[in-house]
Amino acid sequence: MSNSSKISSEDVVEYLKENPDFFNLNPESLNQINLKHESGDAISLIEKQIIELRKSSDQANQQLIQILENAKRNEKLFLLSREIILGLLASSTIDDTVNELESYFINSFNTDACKVIFFSEDENRFGKERVTSPDLATDLFRDQFKDKDIIQGGISPEISNFVFGAKAEIQEAAICKLECSSVTGIFAIGSQSLGRYSSEKDNLFLLFIVSALSKFIDRIILSKSHAKGNK
Repeated sequence: MSNSSKISSEDVVEYLKENPDFFNLNPESLNQINLKHESGDAISLIEKQIIELRKSSDQANQQLIQILENAKRNEKLFLLSREIILGLLASSTIDDTVNELESYFINSFNTDACKVIFFSEDENRFGKERVTSPDLATDLFRDQFKDKDIIQGGISPEISNFVFGAKAEIQEAAICKLECSSVTGIFAIGSQSLGRYSSEKDNLFLLFIVSALSKFIDRIILSKSHAKGNK
């Protein structure tokens, strides 16, 4: 046979796919097959098939386990989201809304610290402990939020003290910009240890909660403004 007509491995594989009964019709050809185990020992074709089937089965089992784990995680997040939203719906003031969310994250998520801070001078509307100078906040977070809506991972002592206070000793955090149309600010959760809010962690759930919180805050501010206008 000339080199130009030499059969390639791909040709053999394709032929066997098209003729799955080849070894049944030519059983003597099995004696010519040389198979090696990972250990280096020769094995039979049936043993090789069993090994490959076991590998495929193990891979399928791992994929199934991963799917089930993701399903359980998604179900848990859905239930948590529902509970948070229902709690926010029951709140009629900004103070109640923020207290509800902060308490929920600390008690149900075992978060070391949770804070909502408004970049505003309006202490009457948002509360003295929840406001900070817009100029000061802008200087501190301008570069942090330059091209993203959330900060995740280790934070500087300056940001830690500004958001959570020095006594909290927060080393790592997830800090989100509020999406309110009526006021700027942040929602932040922090950890006293590293690894919980690293930048590799998924943040979709947190961003959803911040989006919902922002809508509730806007709704309350708008309703209060309309109430004052009607007096």
